[in-house]
Formats: sequence, structure tokens, C-alpha cells
Amino acid sequence: MVKKHFTLRLTAVSFLTFLSLFLASFSCQDHEPEPPRIFPVINTLNVVRTNDEPSFQYSVQFQELGNQQIAEYGVVTYAGSANENPAPTIQVVNNVKGRKYDFSGPGYMPPSLDVKSIVRQYDGPAGQIRLFYRAYARLADNSVVYGQVKFVDFSIAPQLAEITTGIVAQSPSPTPNVTFTMTVDEVGNVPVVNYGVLCVFRPLPYNGPIIEPGFADVKIDFDKPFVNGQINHTFNYNPNAPERVFFRAYAILENGTIVFGNTKFTDLF
Repeated sequence: MVKKHFTLRLTAVSFLTFLSLFLASFSCQDHEPEPPRIFPVINTLNVVRTNDEPSFQYSVQFQELGNQQIAEYGVVTYAGSANENPAPTIQVVNNVKGRKYDFSGPGYMPPSLDVKSIVRQYDGPAGQIRLFYRAYARLADNSVVYGQVKFVDFSIAPQLAEITTGIVAQSPSPTPNVTFTMTVDEVGNVPVVNYGVLCVFRPLPYNGPIIEPGFADVKIDFDKPFVNGQINHTFNYNPNAPERVFFRAYAILENGTIVFGNTKFTDLF
């Protein structure tokens, strides 16, 4: 009788041991640790100035592709000065000084360990420039890895904007408005921060000399993009008596230079 009970106990223990090992094997399979994230490693290679100035050939090379999906890669730049030390990012681009050049299309995607290059024209500020640049790779989860920051010094002669004063068109009552026009003959490579027309009004009849309007007179700012071609701006005008208006176009550049169009005049009634 004792031997029978011992055999039953041994069988139960063996079954429970087997069941524990069986369940443990499934438990281990259900909780296998995820493989570690391996991020790509991308290197910034030296830029090369092309003969078609001012253009640069930007190059990058992946040292390691990692195991994360790469959604985009390329170069970010910042046009600064010798006393700056920026680290360009994809968040601060496409403004006056920052640019992002993504390497996309056939030959660039999917990424590989080969050297990849792209040529882009410099369209930033003029003057003595230190161009900072570095490679980047944006992953599918929008995290970003960067390469080393490098820079190159160069000089771009300023090409100032050129503008021509246009005409004045007066609309009749009951909504008396005056529309000023100007023509941008050349945008230039120095950013324009403000532009419009300057005006001086004199009662009619007026027999005096031509007056060149200044910033102490009436300043009418235009609010449209500064681009090549004709630009107009409507100004609310409701005089008590006929007047002669002298006007000329102006543009204030980022480097402090002010360019003017020719002075014209017309009579308003």
C-alpha cells in the first residue's frame, strides 16, 4: 500500500515538474526581449565648390545603416560669420540663413554605404560667409541623427536689388483709393527686409520744384513678396482738395543699404 502511494506521489511530482517546464518554455517565448535599436551613423564629407559659382557639391556617406528605417537623409546648412559656431538642424532651415537639401529619388533611396553627392546653388546672404554644414538622417519615427559639423569660408559680392518707380492709378468715389506700382528689375542676393513707396503731397496748383520723398514723409509699405516683376499696393486716399503727389519706390536691405527708384509725380483730384 505504501509503495502504491509512493508511486502515485512520484507520478504527480513528475507531471507537475513537466507542466512547469512546459509553461516556462512558452513564457520565455512570449517575453523574448526586443533586439536593441541600432541607429545609423552618417558622415559629413567635405564640400567642393563648383565652377558654376556660387554652387557647392555636398557629399555624405553612411558608415552604418543600423536597423531602423531611414525616411530621409541629406545635408543642412547655415550661412553665418567667423564668430559664430552653430550646429545646423532640420528644424531651423529654409529661412534667410538656413537650408535643407534632402537626397531623394533614384540613386539616393534606399540608403546605402556608398558616397552620395548633390550640387546646389548658394542662395543665402552675400558678403564674407562661413558656411556651416552637416549630414543628417531622419528616421521613420522622426528622430534625427547628425554627422560632424564642418564649414567653408568664401566671399559673395553683394548684388543689390534694382527697382523702378511705377505709376499711380486713382479710383473714383465713393471709395477713393490710390494704387501705387513699382517694378523689381533685379531681386539681388542681399535679402530685402522692407520695401514700398515714399510720398510727398502738395496742394494744387503747385509750381515748385520736384521733391524727392524721404523717410520723414509718407511711407507706404508693400506687403507682397519681393519678387521680379511689377508689384502694386492700394492705399486709402481721401483728400479734401486736389493734390500733387511726388513718389518713389524704396527697398531696405538686410545689410542696411537702401535702394531707390526714380522720383515721379502725378496730380490727384
